[in-house]
Amino acid sequence: MTATAVRRAAGITLGAKRLGLLLLLVFVACCAWLSVRQGLADATAEEALQDMLTWQAKTIELAQVRQAYNTMLAAQDLDPSHPTYLHRLGRLSHLMMTLEPSRRSHWGGLAKEYYRQSLAVRPAWPLTWANLALVKADLLEFDAEMDQSLMQAAAYGPYEPGVLELVSSIGLQYEAYLMPNVLATVYGNIARGLTSPVGRTARSVFGLLEQHSVSAGLIPHLQAVLVATRWNSNADFWFRLALKHWDRWSEEGLPGLRVKLIEKIIENPNRLNLISDVDQLLYICPYLPRKPKFMLVCNRF
Repeated sequence: MTATAVRRAAGITLGAKRLGLLLLLVFVACCAWLSVRQGLADATAEEALQDMLTWQAKTIELAQVRQAYNTMLAAQDLDPSHPTYLHRLGRLSHLMMTLEPSRRSHWGGLAKEYYRQSLAVRPAWPLTWANLALVKADLLEFDAEMDQSLMQAAAYGPYEPGVLELVSSIGLQYEAYLMPNVLATVYGNIARGLTSPVGRTARSVFGLLEQHSVSAGLIPHLQAVLVATRWNSNADFWFRLALKHWDRWSEEGLPGLRVKLIEKIIENPNRLNLISDVDQLLYICPYLPRKPKFMLVCNRF
């Protein structure tokens, strides 16, 4: 190889090294810029979230929600496909739909679109499915997407507190509009909600049952969970639920349920005061101990 060829080869090698180094520097710079953008996005989103956490449900004002929405939108501009930002934008749009009724359709459409975009990135997130179902219910859009949203929420988050409450609420309020397979999912969700050990989830679901009429389709699910559960937690709620549907239980002949009612009265005599129906008292009193704390109530009839 001549000296000229050697110099050329060395020059090519040096050029390749410089090009490689330049590409590496460009790559590092891009990564650094992306990190900075993501950091700015996180900081901006956190600012919006902290504002949201200070809100009181009864005093939320349009200006507060609009400000949080604009801040979260700025975060999303910095990181367009972040599923959490998209989810929060969906929630804020849903709030705007309520607070700005003249633009209800506009905000409802945005809320659905943000949730869909979030699910495109994070398809197994149950709360996003549940919130999409809630928006569609508020818009009275009972279609295939609504059915899918309820069923996916329950499938991906069968014991998630927020899912248990949202799916139960939607199902009880709009039961007449849901398909049989979706109702079966809702009924199972309600049964799980009643036995949830997490926070106040069970009490919230009990409260929903007290607010709505119980359909014939839900009764077998309630019967099963009433009989199978020991009522150690939320005993008063179980007690009231059993009393509320006393006639139905009597018709079905569930002696185990009646025994539980009597056991809970013996455990706490004050529960006897929750019974205002004379027929129920006439049935229960003969099985109670003949002690003053019981007789004071039973002897009135």
